[in-house]
Amino acid sequence: MLLNKQKHQFKNPLFRILVVVSIISFLFTFFFIYKYIKYKNDVTYETREGASLEAKRAARSFNKTFDKLIKITDSIAEELVAYEELRKNEIIGRLDEIIKRKNLDLYGIGVVYIPYIDDPDVRKRSPYYLCKEKNKNDVDKSKILQLYSAPIYKIDTLTNIRIRTGIVFVDYLISDIKEIVGDLNLGKSGYGYILSRNGTFIAHPVNEYNELEKTIFKVAEEKEDKTLLKIGEAIIRGESGIVEHSNELTGQLSWIFYEPIKSINWAFVVIYIKEDILDLGLMKTQLAWASMFALILLFALTVIFTRSYLGGKVELAFTSGIFSLLLIVEIAFIWYLVLNFNTQRDTNVLKIVDKTGLDNYVNVYSKKTFNRCKVKPYKIPTGVSIEAMEFPTATNVFLSGYVWQKYYDGIHDNIERGIFFPDALSKKEEIIRSYVSQEDGYTLYGWYFRVTIKHTFDYSKYPLDFKDLYLRILPKDFAKNIILIPDLDAYKYINPSLKPGISAKTTVLGWDIKRSNFVYKVTTYNTSFGMHDFTCREKTPDLYFNINFTRNFMGTIFSKLMPLIVMLTILFILIVIGTNNLDNVSRILGPVGAFFFAVILSHVSLREELIIKDIVYFEYFYITMYLMILLIFVNSVFYSREQLYWLVAYKDNLISKLLFWPFFYFLLFTISVVLLLL
Repeated sequence: MLLNKQKHQFKNPLFRILVVVSIISFLFTFFFIYKYIKYKNDVTYETREGASLEAKRAARSFNKTFDKLIKITDSIAEELVAYEELRKNEIIGRLDEIIKRKNLDLYGIGVVYIPYIDDPDVRKRSPYYLCKEKNKNDVDKSKILQLYSAPIYKIDTLTNIRIRTGIVFVDYLISDIKEIVGDLNLGKSGYGYILSRNGTFIAHPVNEYNELEKTIFKVAEEKEDKTLLKIGEAIIRGESGIVEHSNELTGQLSWIFYEPIKSINWAFVVIYIKEDILDLGLMKTQLAWASMFALILLFALTVIFTRSYLGGKVELAFTSGIFSLLLIVEIAFIWYLVLNFNTQRDTNVLKIVDKTGLDNYVNVYSKKTFNRCKVKPYKIPTGVSIEAMEFPTATNVFLSGYVWQKYYDGIHDNIERGIFFPDALSKKEEIIRSYVSQEDGYTLYGWYFRVTIKHTFDYSKYPLDFKDLYLRILPKDFAKNIILIPDLDAYKYINPSLKPGISAKTTVLGWDIKRSNFVYKVTTYNTSFGMHDFTCREKTPDLYFNINFTRNFMGTIFSKLMPLIVMLTILFILIVIGTNNLDNVSRILGPVGAFFFAVILSHVSLREELIIKDIVYFEYFYITMYLMILLIFVNSVFYSREQLYWLVAYKDNLISKLLFWPFFYFLLFTISVVLLLL
């Protein structure tokens, strides 16, 4: 009996169509989910492998260079041991021959004898020391790395004991190491450094690590970072590897690659920041397609299992409710995609969230500026603390707080003190010196500011919109080549999600502050401002303080959407209890008219609140409401006529009742797809 029933069911053409639709929808849902997972894994794998190859390539390059220098140093030491008749005046000629080799990458090479062999600073004073710089004093000694030394021995004829009489040593510039690292493809914020065999930093973007001869173990202890500790232990064992790392201080996720430089028993470490490696727009599209086909699949399965395709009144009502619920879930998922897959990122900015990335970027910029203009830019540490914020209009932002700068003695003496905000509305700008403090080696200046800046925001996705505020800060002495660097040491936390530079009491009505950080952005000017040497100034990266806001959209949803749903619910009840007579029109007309004017007032209120010209996403909810009110009234008119049309005549206006909620939510779903995803 059951078998016959199933055979009869399969003969139904609607049933067969639904089965085919279910299969196709399932396949497409699976396909887009697979594409999403595959893309995410492939990009992650390719990026990681690419960074790993870059690290290995750099390690091989260091190996090749250092091995060549070590062999030359050893050969000279062997000559001085083997040929004692080699006169000391011949040493200079031998070293000069080496220093002039074009294919040899070194800074200096020398020979020193007892008693000066154990003091690296004294070694360079040896008469048997040559370097590529004409004036040895032009280069900071802290920037020179004594790469390798080979002993010189003499055999005592009486005791036949080998006695060390001197050494041959070779120098290498740390800047040359950083240049090799700088040429690597490590993304915007990636960097590398070299560790000695005992874990001491030799060439790190943070010069403090090199100057204080810190070890990776000391840094790991200070930061309570177990991952760095394990890397240090692996490096001492001469191992290579890859680890994923989460910096609790900055919130950054990264890969750390470490490779041994076998020729000298050092290690090369590369940090690749895992930020912005994925195309969020593509991922959002793939998930959206998967969810839409899943919606079709679930709807088709609902119709099959309820057998509503047979036309049963209860089954159709149940299916209508389920489909409406599925559309609500789909709309909510679209909102989730919009909020979590933000594709409107400014790709021209460099986010600064840690001191290492900052020093690495500034050092590379300083070197490029020196190579281009033969002058080094002035670096002025600058900090910001926002105390109050407000959005008085759709395009204006009011800010107040403190900004400070550190001017170092002997370096910034000829620079005019102060900053200004170029995007400020001049009539409302107020910058007052608040404090001056003489510190160890520098003078600290602080200003209190109240400023209103003009900023263009995108409100098209209201209330799912967000604001990226960029407060641009420029030095008052605009003519000089100055780069403002974030004073990260002044902040307790620099993790953007912990909102450094934002007072804990700072709130913005209707908005949530999500994160804050400093960024660099190079501004392209179309004028020289009358300066003859502006070429060196025009590519200076400008410092911005970036604050990211998201709207408290749940408040908007409940305050503006819920009244619309309540109105529609009342109108739906009136349709359900409607009768086929003229009284039905009068019963509908009163609420329809009242609701129509209520919707208009709410719509106008929204327009006045936003003060913008364009139509935003939420306004289409009102437009949909206007259409629903019109259709409800037209339906009541047709249903009250003596001669009924087939649309309202079927089973007491059943079609209108069944389609009421699915039609409304399908309109919202369509609008959401078009305006939020396309």
